[in-house]
Amino acid sequence: MSAVIPNPLVLKEENRPLPQILQRRKYESSEGVVSGGSIAKIFIPSGRNQFINGKNSWLNFTLQGNLEGTNLPTTANGGDNTYRIKLDPMGLTQAIKKITVRNGAGGNTIYELDNYAKAVSMLSVAEANATTSNVRALTSNNAYITSGQFSALIGSSLYRIGPLRDDQKSPDGTYVKTASYSASIPLLGILGNCNIPISYITEGLEISVEFERDVNQLFYIGDSTQPPLANQSTLTGGTLTFSEISYEGSVSTLDDASMKEVESVNKFKSSPVMWTDSYHILHNRTFTSDELETAQDVNVIVPSLRFTSLNAIYHACFQMKQASNLSSYPLGVPHIGINKIRYRIGGVEHPRSYVDSLSKMVQNTMGCYTNVNQSSVGGLMSSSNTTLNYRPPLDANPSVVKNFTDRGVVAVNFECFPDIDSIAGLDTTHVDCECQFGLDGSGANSQNLDFWWMGCLDVVYVLEDGQLRRSFN
Repeated sequence: MSAVIPNPLVLKEENRPLPQILQRRKYESSEGVVSGGSIAKIFIPSGRNQFINGKNSWLNFTLQGNLEGTNLPTTANGGDNTYRIKLDPMGLTQAIKKITVRNGAGGNTIYELDNYAKAVSMLSVAEANATTSNVRALTSNNAYITSGQFSALIGSSLYRIGPLRDDQKSPDGTYVKTASYSASIPLLGILGNCNIPISYITEGLEISVEFERDVNQLFYIGDSTQPPLANQSTLTGGTLTFSEISYEGSVSTLDDASMKEVESVNKFKSSPVMWTDSYHILHNRTFTSDELETAQDVNVIVPSLRFTSLNAIYHACFQMKQASNLSSYPLGVPHIGINKIRYRIGGVEHPRSYVDSLSKMVQNTMGCYTNVNQSSVGGLMSSSNTTLNYRPPLDANPSVVKNFTDRGVVAVNFECFPDIDSIAGLDTTHVDCECQFGLDGSGANSQNLDFWWMGCLDVVYVLEDGQLRRSFN
């Protein structure tokens, strides 16, 4: 009988969303055109019953480079592919040097991320997936179908993005003006993650974007299809120009009845409103070629990491500009310049044993952003594309075809595994953070390497009396 009589029907109605109007709004920069090294300011006013969804918002700008050097494409050279000027594999994110968010014009600082391009590069390599690869493709003005093996991290050639016209080239090959490249870039931090109640911030928000000055951070000379010629191009300088700068926000405007319900649930008017987010802080130190050529164990104090909840530390090294201005390799791609690493915080090692192999480094890095399946494939690191003890190549014309760019990041997580999705980082408020790593003494070819550490920590945003503040405690 039980197979004949149906089970009682249980009807459960879903909650209906609050009535609202969804819009995309562009908040334009007060500066129409800025040069590299300058700051563009964007003001977001306080709007009635408005919320900004940071995950569906991004920064827009257009970049044009004026490159100076030798043996650049000339007006007499009809084939722009003779000299391969490329855009950095990390795309136009390398054009952003620093982002600052304040309460109103000149108010207290809410969010600040210096060396923004380095943070994006390290996270892009460590946490790469299908979504981030698509973002990287768009920010490099390219798509997978035209960039070949996209995971090779070979930059997009300018002639692929758009052939250079004669009026963009000088007769003697000392000057090239690139096309205009536009991008919409999802941002890190509060502008890219949080749902900001902009209606309760009395003076609104001011976004300051400092753009990169050095053309070598965005362009380099490379060749992925044939060995370079003897008269290899060089980049000796130039300028970067930025225009059409704006923050395009996804804005939700609630009606009065819906807003009263939101106020009641969140207690906007009776108590401070708080929410958490991830925050990044970077520190660097340059290691000379002599230090890199000496086999040694190194202990380095990583400053600026004394916080209540330190979740993880990412480490990588970046190649510096070549003395000969050949610019043969991209500067925005991170590498692993060590053979082992661990951290000593408050006298306790994390982990107990050194992370001393590529497989261990990959697994530890994946543990910083997922606790679902750490054996799954993720990131851009592999045994064929990533090497330990990376050293800068010879400061000379490459003698072989460059089919891929070495890349790598190693990170160590300090959260308790069951609590990885909550505030459960390490309390380093009153202790030093010491990085212990090994150098194998490989030759540095008379070039230095820039070592970077990026701390990922929890931050609490507090909205009270019309002012938005941050707290690391």
